[in-house]
Amino acid sequence: MNTLASNTTPTAPTTVWDGARRRIRFLRPMQAIVVASRREVPPHGLHGGADGAPGRQWVERADGSVQPMGGRDRAELQAGDVLGLETPGGGGWGVPDR
Repeated sequence: MNTLASNTTPTAPTTVWDGARRRIRFLRPMQAIVVASRREVPPHGLHGGADGAPGRQWVERADGSVQPMGGRDRAELQAGDVLGLETPGGGGWGVPDR
């Protein structure tokens, strides 16, 4: 399932980009490896614009527990587990109108 990660840049003063949210359900056991950037340091705003939101990823286990993942991480997934991904939101541009 794909959706927009709304409000990923709630303080950005002007046009910003929302990140995308994806949830992938696994039907059989496998390993997921994530190599992603902008997880600790968010995308920068320019010319006075606020920074965007960093991305994140996690595993929703079939038993209901949630395991956060780092930007360079791996997880053993079982049937019924869900890998969740949010891409970073883009930073704002320009000083806000007050």
